[in-house]
Order: sequence, then C-alpha cells, then structure tokens
Amino acid sequence: MSQTNVIAIDDEFPVLYTIEAVLEEEFDAIATFTDPQEAVAFVRRNGCRVVITDLSMPRMNGLEVLEAVRAIDADIQVVMLTAHGSEKIAVEAMEKGAFYYITKPFDPEELKLITIKGLKEYSHRKEILYDQELARTLQKNLLPQQALEHPDFSMSFRYSPGGIVGGDYFDFLYLPDGSLGIIMADAMGHGVSSAMIMAMLKMVFLNLAPEHESPGELLKVLNEQFYAILRGRSYFTAFYSIIRNEPYRMICASAGHPFPIFYRPAEDRLISHEISGLSIGMFARADYEVAEIVLQRQDHIFFYTDGILDLKDEEDFFIFFRDRFCELVRKGEADLLEKMTTILDENESDNPDDRTMLLLQY
Repeated sequence: MSQTNVIAIDDEFPVLYTIEAVLEEEFDAIATFTDPQEAVAFVRRNGCRVVITDLSMPRMNGLEVLEAVRAIDADIQVVMLTAHGSEKIAVEAMEKGAFYYITKPFDPEELKLITIKGLKEYSHRKEILYDQELARTLQKNLLPQQALEHPDFSMSFRYSPGGIVGGDYFDFLYLPDGSLGIIMADAMGHGVSSAMIMAMLKMVFLNLAPEHESPGELLKVLNEQFYAILRGRSYFTAFYSIIRNEPYRMICASAGHPFPIFYRPAEDRLISHEISGLSIGMFARADYEVAEIVLQRQDHIFFYTDGILDLKDEEDFFIFFRDRFCELVRKGEADLLEKMTTILDENESDNPDDRTMLLLQY
C-alpha cells in the first residue's frame, strides 16, 4: 500500500522516530515534524489526508493543530496521541472533529490500523463531496437558467435549495398556440429522493404540456403517471397555469399547491381563487378544478413554494410577507424579488426548506 499523505507531529524526537519507523512498513513515505507550526504550513502548501499529532506541545497543542488543519481541509482526519490522564482532553478533541485518539505508549499495530482507516475515511468523504457537487450541478442545470422573453410580460425568479439538492421544481415554456405555460412544484421533504422526483417531473412536463390545453387535464395525467411510480409513498404539490391572450388571462389548476400572491395595483387588492386538488402521487385517480382570471395591466403574480412559509410563525409571517410584497409593488420598486429574498434571509429558520419564487409582471 503506497501513501504519501500522512504527516506526524510530536515535539519529542524519539516518539516521532518511532511513529515513522512503524508507519514506513505500511506506507512509502510520511512527513514528520517536531514543530507543529511548520507542519500546518506544510499542510497549507501541499495538502494532507491524515495528521497524527501529539496533544501536548509547547508552541501549539494538538487541539490548535486540529483546528488549523481542518480550516485548510475539513476532511483531514486527525489522530491524537495522548498521555495517560489526558483522556478527558482527548474526548474534547473528538467532539471537535478528531478522528481518533491513541494513548501513549501506543500499540504499533493499532497506529497502523487507525491510519489506514483515516485514509479510507478521507477518501470516502471526498467521494461523497464529489457526488453532492455533481448532484447540485445536475439539478441546477435542470432548472431554467434565464427567463423567457415576452412582448407584454416580464419574468424573474429565485431558487434556493434547503440542502445540497432540493425538492422544488419550476419551469415555463411556450405552448404550440403561443400561450405561456408555468409550473411550480414542491416534493414532500427534500434531499436526493425529492430531487429525483423533480427531475422526472421535468422530463414528463416538457413532453406532456404541449399536448394538453387544460391545466386540470395536465395535472390529472401527471397524477396518473406518478402514482404508478410513487404509489402513495411520496407525493408532490404543483400549480400549473397557462397565460393565454386575446384577452390575456390566467387559466390555472392546483394539486395541493398554494395559490400565488396575485396583486392588482389598479384596484389595490389581492386576487384569489379557492381551487384545490389532491397532491400528485397520493391516489390513483384525481380531478383538478380549473380557474380562469382575466388579467389587467400592472398585475403582479408571485408564484412560490412553501419554503417561504416555514419561517417563524407560519400564518403571521406569510401575512407580513404578502403585505410587504404589495407595499413594494405600490412603491414601484424595481427589483422586487431581490427585496423579498432579503426578507426571507433575515427570517431564516434553523431548518430551512427549499425556496422558489417566480414573479410574472404584466
């Protein structure tokens, strides 16, 4: 087994020599340091996978080494060497992220075994990180990168996953008759499984949306197809609307998803509609009511997922958020979503959910 990404730190040269003698039987080479500050500088320049360090050293103790090298690379595995009676401090080191601690005088076989495990753990963590970054990139590429251009409407959007990947999906496209279709969806929970469901939804939506003139019919077909996959074990909400012209009107249907914040400045009032329907994937059959609202100039339609509701007291915050949105529209604020995002950031919860917002302005 050949590894060169192990360093050992101990201010007592005989101990350091023993560590090197033990490990060179298993590894081609290791780097050794009696000065912990030089060791940290080495890690900063060259990187490292496993650090074996004495806990008690005059210039820089093991806890400080742990903090310094983990600041360089959070996946570095740190093994502490402790004297008898230092177990309490060693446990503190474990709580702060150390991989393991070994009491002096150490067993050579134990040291080799722990070092091998540390190297494997480092590689495992990097593989997970790579997979997470790949998943994040793939999901980002599944979502729209820029808004559609329209002669009479302006569109803007913001998307923020609650974790590495999210369970929200939104999309829009021009339909064969020139109408604009907009979908907003939110999977149960969040994480990899929810992201997979939303990735499947994108493929199905883009294929089926051009074939269905009614939002209710599209949601009905989506439910049939996804129930065959999910069987009620998971589900997602969705709101699908079609903006048609002559005159401009929004035709929409909901599968358990909240109606958008629809503000009409010309009348200084909110527009709402009590359409409802079962979330998609829960039951084999479901019907979806369709609503139609004629649009007026300056109408602002704010589509969202329920991540904006999972902040502080849900009902009170939503009322505040909605009223603030209307106030900013009345003031003619240029970048509404930027300001609404700031409000959300200032009220972030300890366990943030995915947040998606899309604003359509007529």
